[in-house]
Order: sequence, then C-alpha cells, then structure tokens
Amino acid sequence: MTASTMTFATASGCETVSACEEQLFDEAVRSVLQVYSEMRDAIVELYDDPADVFAVSFRMTGRLQRQVPEMVRVLLHSGMSVLPLDEGLAPRARRDIIAAQDAGRVLSPPDRRSWSLRAIPAAMTAHWSQ
Repeated sequence: MTASTMTFATASGCETVSACEEQLFDEAVRSVLQVYSEMRDAIVELYDDPADVFAVSFRMTGRLQRQVPEMVRVLLHSGMSVLPLDEGLAPRARRDIIAAQDAGRVLSPPDRRSWSLRAIPAAMTAHWSQ
C-alpha cells in the first residue's frame, strides 16, 4: 500500500482502502434502495387495491433493468444480501402481499409465518385469475 492510499484510508476513517471501498459500496446500495423506494411509493400511492399495489410494484421491479440499468447493476453486485434489508425489495413485497391477503384479494398460506418469496407467484396467479 502506498503512502497516499494509506493517507486516504486513514483520513476517511477506514483501516484499509478495501474497507473504504466496502463502505462506499454499502452506501451506494442504500442510496439505490432509497431511490427505488421513493419511486415505488410515488407510483403505488395512486392505487387503492392492495393486490394492484403488489402487481404494480412487482412489474416495476421487473422493468428496472430496462429503465434504470445502473441501479440494477449495483443491486445485482450486492447479491442476495440486499433482499432482507428493511428498505429492500422482499420486505415491501411481503407487506404488499399481506395487505392483499388481509383485504381478501389473494389467497393466504395456511400459516402466514411460513411465508416466503415462493408465495409471490401464487399471489399473482390468484390476483389475475379473478
């Protein structure tokens, strides 16, 4: 490690340059999720039906690659670790599905505690078959 990279790492509060890179990447992921959340919330706010909210959110997420490929690259690089974050994709999908279940718009699994991302296709099928 050169003296200049040591100085940068120390001035940034990092022990190493790779630690600084990791902090910067984590901040990029948080930023992307915040932008996604704000976009998604603004769009789904137009819908009253919780099943529609889920369907629109699901479609919007699927189309991100075409609309904002830079955002998707950051999320893909972070791997599966981004899914369970509070501001991530899975908690929002779960919240939307549960709201649709509570409204009687999609079928509920026998034990809601066993819910997982595998419930998404079943929820979508139930919504579109009505």
